[in-house]
Order: sequence, then structure tokens, then C-alpha cells
Amino acid sequence: MRKLLCLLLALLLTGCLSALAEDAPARRAVQYPGLDISIAVPAQCKSFYRDNIGLSVNFNEENEDGYCRVRVLSVGADFSEKAYLEKDLENELAFWYTGRNYNYLDQVDPVQPYTVAGREMTGRLYHASLVSPKTGWVLLDRWNGMVIRYDALFSPDHPDAVLTLLSNLVRSVTNPTLAPKATAQRGQAIDCAEQRFSFSADPAYPWKYAAGEGVTVYTQSQGSIPYVMVYQSEDLVVEAYEYLQEQYTPHMQEQYGGKLKYHYEYQDFQIGGKSLPVGWYEYMVGEHRVIMLRCLDSTGPRTVAFTAKYIQGAGDKTMLALDAAIRTFHSTAEPLR
Repeated sequence: MRKLLCLLLALLLTGCLSALAEDAPARRAVQYPGLDISIAVPAQCKSFYRDNIGLSVNFNEENEDGYCRVRVLSVGADFSEKAYLEKDLENELAFWYTGRNYNYLDQVDPVQPYTVAGREMTGRLYHASLVSPKTGWVLLDRWNGMVIRYDALFSPDHPDAVLTLLSNLVRSVTNPTLAPKATAQRGQAIDCAEQRFSFSADPAYPWKYAAGEGVTVYTQSQGSIPYVMVYQSEDLVVEAYEYLQEQYTPHMQEQYGGKLKYHYEYQDFQIGGKSLPVGWYEYMVGEHRVIMLRCLDSTGPRTVAFTAKYIQGAGDKTMLALDAAIRTFHSTAEPLR
């Protein structure tokens, strides 16, 4: 298995894996907060930001639970990549994988140079066995006066998707002209006079308006999942993240009970060119696992709720439609006084 991993890493270093990007799923663009960096990621991935980990792109498939991260480090002029990887990273790994009565950290390889997407970096591999075997790769790159940290975590049995994403992240940060692009979408304005807003959606998608629900755009067949719903409230929810945690998630728990298999609230989910509080919910309908996102945007005169629902593994069009709805939304409502 270790030999196979080395071979795959070698392919990535020589650029051969970049050809796999041509067969990648539909992509949407996410921004690194505070920097002019746009990254095209697989449409169904979770994409969120935290100060301590940077921008994280997580896969959400049953057989692919890896992730990639990119973070701009705050360092001094005397920063040493080798010292960081030997001290700071080892302390970080010990915090996550070891304790008084357990040790899930199997091996930490020596610090060494790597070339990823044409960039020469200093990095380190580690191998852990928490829940299932995982390989982690931490890389440090100096670019444009900054130190960029890249993380990749993947299963040694199927690393291709994560390693390809890593290459795309590096290319997006350092050379946008060679980076993958977001999927081009057709757009036609949908005007909701009843709630005083408009946004764009693919003209092939049927849609309807209903009082109390707003506009629903169906990305497959009218009247059923998958769809995107847009609703502009008469209120401005200032603490939208707390609202999701304290009110909406309990509502979902009460509504679905044991069928609700997973939920998490993200304070800074990257979607539609914005950083929004988002509730991510997964529940069962028969044998199908339904993914539901509840995005709350309070940057305008009213809070707007964007909801997306799709079956796990079949959400490319719906996530692209959600991204487009948030990106093109325009309110004509008067600000609250």
C-alpha cells in the first residue's frame, strides 16, 4: 500500500494527475476570505473558513471523506519551514491523535522537499488510524511574500480525488490562468414581486412561488427533490449563526428524529461569493440520504433563507443552482428601521 501511495504522489509531482481534472464533477467558485483568490471546487463539496485552519474543502460522499485546506500563515522574518514542520506540526498531530490512553498516530515521515503543481515546497507526510487508515500531507510554500500552508487528508486506498483537488488548490492560489474554472451556467432572471427580490437560474428549470415558502426552483422534476428554495423574510436576523444553532437545528431534530443522521452549523460557509452561516443536515427518506443546506444571508435589508435539497451523490446541478441564486440575488425591499 505504501508503494502505491508513493507512486500516486510521484504522478502528482510530475503533473500527470492533473489530467484527471478533465473528468472532475461540475465546479463552483469559492473565495479565500480577505484575498483575491478564487478556487473552483467540486460543486458538492463543503467549503468553509476558520481562522485556525484556513479555507477547507471537504468531500461529502460515502466513500470519500478526505479534504484539502489552504491557509495563509502569520509568520515573522525568521520563519523556518523545517522548524515549523518538526515542532509545531508534531505538537498539532499529538493534540489530535494522541492522549494518555490512546495513540492513533502511526507514523510521521521526515521533512523533505516536494514539487506540487510546479511549485517547490517543504512538506511532511503522516499516517494515522483514527476510525480508518488515513494519510495526511502538510506542505509549506512561499508565494508573493506569504507563507502558504496546504493540507491534504485522504484514504491510502483511494487518494486520487483529494490529490487532484490539492493540485487545483495550488494552481488556483499561484497561477489562476492555469487553474480549473467554475462551470459555466446559463442564467435567466426570476422576479418575485410578492417578496420584492430577483435572482438568476437556468431557464430549463421549472419554478413556482408559494406564500410562506418563496420561490422554489426544481433542478430535475417539478414538485420533488432536488430543488433550491429562496425566501426573503420580513425580519433581519443579525445573529444568524446562533439562530441556526439554537432554533433551526432543534427544529430539524424534532421534525426528523432518528432519521436525522448528521447535522453541523458552519459560521463561515463559502458559497455564492459570500461567507454565510449555513446549517448542513443529512436525513433518511427510505433508502436515500437527503442532503439539505440552510443558508442565511443577512447582508441586505432583510434576512434571506436559501435552502437546497438533493440526494447524496447527485447534487451537482442543485449546488450550482444554489451558488447562482446567492451570487445573483437582488432585493428591492426597503431596509428595516
